[in-house]
Order: sequence, then structure tokens, then C-alpha cells
Amino acid sequence: MTGDVEDDEMIPDREEDIRPRFHKSRTHTIKHSEENGEEEDDDDDGIDDDNSLSDWNLRKCSAAALDVLANVFREELLPVLVPILKETLFHQEWEIKESGILALGAIAEDYVSPTLVMLQLLKRVLDGNKRVQEAACSAFATLEEEACTELVPYLGFILETLVFAFSKYQHKNLLILYDAIGTLADSVGHHLNKPDYINLLMPPLIQKWNILKDEDKDLFPLLECLSSVATALQSGFLPYCEPVYRRCVSLVEQTLNQHIANTQNPEQFEAPDKDFMIVALDLLSGLAEGLDGHIEKLVINSNIMQLLYQCMQDPMPEVRQSSFALLGDLTKACFQHEC
Repeated sequence: MTGDVEDDEMIPDREEDIRPRFHKSRTHTIKHSEENGEEEDDDDDGIDDDNSLSDWNLRKCSAAALDVLANVFREELLPVLVPILKETLFHQEWEIKESGILALGAIAEDYVSPTLVMLQLLKRVLDGNKRVQEAACSAFATLEEEACTELVPYLGFILETLVFAFSKYQHKNLLILYDAIGTLADSVGHHLNKPDYINLLMPPLIQKWNILKDEDKDLFPLLECLSSVATALQSGFLPYCEPVYRRCVSLVEQTLNQHIANTQNPEQFEAPDKDFMIVALDLLSGLAEGLDGHIEKLVINSNIMQLLYQCMQDPMPEVRQSSFALLGDLTKACFQHEC
């Protein structure tokens, strides 16, 4: 049974394999579903099981137990754990290989030096099995959060690996790849602002940006990623800023117009998905933070302030929150045009 799915990276994902995705603002971490009294479950960011909820719970409990063991025994656990990891990470069966990656993710945060696990995780990011890709990319994002600037000496190799993954990943894992790249940008910050790194990273992101239509919800993770990248690259993002800025303004304007049309004639026009507006506002905040005074020309030649005034009166709290955050970032970047 497992032999049929050992290398499945060329098999397109089914729509039912991909979870619905909601944008999380730069300024808050609450999903829209919480309006109904539901709390956000961060555990859902892990690997989902295709068939059995009990298997998923067992894996979560096992990872939690390993985390506790790592906290208690720390370096004393290494002589026991390392031989097991060597065996599992290079195993022929993808389920066993995946278990080794999940184990690395569980312990890396607590006591393992990031450089000890980075190379093995990056190798598995390019694995031929989609589940192994998913586990490795998610685990690497966890490593990025903990390692931060310790990753700077390895940025070239990391970027080469993540960029190559664009040519291998199907739909579902692309969304995880965006998150890994955004987390990397958040973790290393301005160290990403080097011509060689920019020339590696930006072409595949801009290619995806050009392919996706305005109504495609895959824009959410891509724009979230670009927001982090723009902030990190600072002036290095200048060659890409104008089309990105204008499309974000257009997304905000389209959503506002759809909201007005729905309010005036709800039977004829559907209510818009305001996540498009929120994610665009957040990317504009990323541009303002990264470009600083360089964004002034773009603000002058657009109607963003009029649109922002409308957004700040929107009934949805998340829209207002992102609007005021953008106002603050624009005020810092080009105060004279906010008056």
C-alpha cells in the first residue's frame, strides 16, 4: 500500500485535501470564526491525518511526550535519540521518515542546536513524497522561529532550497512554503536584503503573484508572505513595490465597492470576502514599514487615504484594526500626506 504513494510529488492535490484558509492580520491572531465564540486552535497548523482522528491525536500526544522528555533530560537524551533519528530520517518508508521529521520538530525548539537539524530538514523539504515535504517544511518553519539570526550564515543555501521547492510542490504544500519563507523573513530581517538573496527569492514569488487572480484565495498566504518579505528587504523591495502597491490598493477598492453594492442591493450582489481587503491592508503596512520614506511617491499618486478613511469605518473589527495599523505605519513613513 505504501509503495504506491512513496514518491507522489507529481500527483496534483485534490481540493478536499486542502483546508479552508483564513487570513491572520499582522496586528492580531484571532480568526473570524472566533466571532462565534470559538477559540483558535494552533494545533491545527500541524500535519493532518487522512483517515483517522485517533491517529492524529496519538501523534500529537507522542510529540508532546517527546517534548517533555527533552525538557527534563535535555542533552542526556541525545545518545538515545540520535541513533533513532538517523534510522528514521533515512528510512525508505515515508511514514517512518515523516515520524523522524516530526520528532526533530518536537525537540528542536527546546534544546537541539538549530544547525544540527537544519541540513537534514532542508534535504527532506525536497523529498519526493508530499507528506514528507509537508512535515519537513512545517518543522523548518518552527526551527526558523527559534534560530532567528543564527540562520544568517546559511541563508544562501536555505533560499536555494526553498526556491527550488517551488518547482516541486503541489497546491497544498505551496501554502506551507509561503509560510516558511515569510517566517524566514521575519526571523532574519534586514539580513535578507542582499542582491544575491533578492534575485533568488523574488522571481518565483512575483511569478505566483502574476498568475493568481484577484478573487483567488491563494492570494492570502502569498500576500502574507510578501508582507514579511517587504518588511525584511526594506529598500531592496523597491524594484517590486509599485505593482504590488497598486494591486493592494485595487483589492481594497474592489472590496469596498462590493460591500457598498451588497449593502444597497443585497439580493443582486453577494457580500464580499473582506479577507481580501484585510490582507491587502496588511501588505501595505509591510510596504510602509519596509520602504519608509520611499513609499511617499506611491501614496501621493493614489487614493489610499480616501479608501483608508472608509475602511476605518467598516463594521468588521479586523478591517478597522488593520486600517488603523496602516494609518500608523503611513504616518511614520510620510506624515505630511496623512494630514
